[in-house]
Amino acid sequence: MWVVTITIDENEVFRASQILSDLRNTAETLFNPLLTMGFWDKQDEGKHLCPAPMNPETCSFHLSCIREGLSAYRQVMIAEYNTSLEVIFTHCTLHLFMR
Repeated sequence: MWVVTITIDENEVFRASQILSDLRNTAETLFNPLLTMGFWDKQDEGKHLCPAPMNPETCSFHLSCIREGLSAYRQVMIAEYNTSLEVIFTHCTLHLFMR
């Protein structure tokens, strides 16, 4: 899997968006024709788009620690969704998985 890290330096005047839909649109514009298949939000305690419809309390990714959860989630995105690109926005610690 290819990994692209996007770093946006913020200052006193401007602040980069942390809204998931804004960042998804940015990634899909930059890496057209790839589409977002999933995301992992480290800033929001591992919030993610679960690949299987599960109850949040029993989701195996959420129950593991955030670091292990992201690693397991990444493997599922590769194996089951054939994602080939992970885009990391460092200013809000969001990972998007695209194919």
